[in-house]
Amino acid sequence: MQKTVKLAILVFCWAFMPTLRAQHLITLKDSRVDIKPVGYHIADIKDGRPSKNGIGTIISAFNEKDPIGIAGGVKTGIQSFIAKNLAKDVNTVPILYHITRLSVAETRAQSGVSGKMALSVSFERIGKNDTVSLVTSDVYMDYRRSGGANPNMNNYESVLHQLIVQTLGYFADWMELNNEKHEALNKGVEIIIQPDYKRNDTDTIYYETRKVHWGDFRGRPSGFSKYGAAIFSNFGYQSSFKVSKGIIQAFVETRTYMVRGMSWANESAKNDYSLAHEQLHFDITKLVVERFKRKVKAMHAESIEDLNSMIQYEYLESYKEMNRLQKEYDDETRHSLDTFKQAEWAQKIKMWLNEVLG
Repeated sequence: MQKTVKLAILVFCWAFMPTLRAQHLITLKDSRVDIKPVGYHIADIKDGRPSKNGIGTIISAFNEKDPIGIAGGVKTGIQSFIAKNLAKDVNTVPILYHITRLSVAETRAQSGVSGKMALSVSFERIGKNDTVSLVTSDVYMDYRRSGGANPNMNNYESVLHQLIVQTLGYFADWMELNNEKHEALNKGVEIIIQPDYKRNDTDTIYYETRKVHWGDFRGRPSGFSKYGAAIFSNFGYQSSFKVSKGIIQAFVETRTYMVRGMSWANESAKNDYSLAHEQLHFDITKLVVERFKRKVKAMHAESIEDLNSMIQYEYLESYKEMNRLQKEYDDETRHSLDTFKQAEWAQKIKMWLNEVLG
C-alpha cells in the first residue's frame, strides 16, 4: 500500500512538470568595425529596455517558440563587441550607447519562417551629473528562412552585427554634421562681456554717460521721509547664447542706471556735499555690477541652460549684495550726516572700483 502511494505521487508530479525550453544565444563575433569615431568615443552601454529577459522568440524545427538572447546578456555582449571592434580615444567626448529596444519576432509562413529584428539606440553625451540625449537611431531587418531545420545562430549573429554597425555608422555621420554645432558637445565656454549700455532717455541716466546732477532728481519728495534726497539706482543685464566651432558663447551686456522720475530731492538739500552722497549710491551700484561681471566671466557649464541658470542666480545674489551695501552705507554715514564716515566710504568705494576695473 505504501509503495502504491509513492508511485501515484511520482506519476502526478511527472504529469504536471513544466517543459523547460533551452534559450538560443547569439554570440557576437569579433570583426573590426570600419568606422572611425571623430571627436567622441563610446564610453558605456546601457540596456534601457523595460524587460531584459532575452530579446524575443524564434520558431524551432518543431514549430515551437523558443526564447533567444545574447551570450552574457544584452549589455555585456554588445559592450564587449563595441569595445573590441570600434576605435576609441578616451580624450574625446564620452557617449552612452543607450539601447531602448532590441527585439526578435518570427511567424510561420507557407514557405518557411518570416522574422524581424529591430534595434533602437539613443546616443547620449555623458556629463558630470547626467546624460544629454543627442540623437536616436532606429534600424530593423526583415528576413526569411527555412522552417524545416533548427535555427542557425550564425545567421542571427550576422543580422544583429549589421544592425549594430548601422547605428554606429548613423551616429558617426550625425557627429560629422553636428560636432561643432550642438551645445551638448561643447569643448568649452567663452563669456563675452559687451560694453555697458549707455543710451540715456528722458527718464533714465546710464552710469557710463556721466555723473548725476540735481536736474536728474525729478520725482516728488516723499512726504513721509525725514531725509533730504534719494536716488533710485539699479542694474540689469541681457544675455544671448550660441555655439560656434564647438564653443558655447555667452554675450552679456549690463545696464547700470538711475531713474529720474523715482529720484527726488528737497530744495534745502541741493548742495554739492549731498549730491556727492547720492552719487556714491550710484557708484556702489556700479561696483556690484563689475563684481557681477567678474563672476560671470569665470563661469563654466556643460549646456546653455545650465550657463543661463548660473548667470541668473549670480544676478540675484549680486542684487542682494547691492541692497546690503546701500543699507550699510546709509546706516554708517547716517544718510550723510556723519562727514567722517562719508569720507571713509568715498575712499573705500573708490578703492574697490579701482580693483574691479583694473
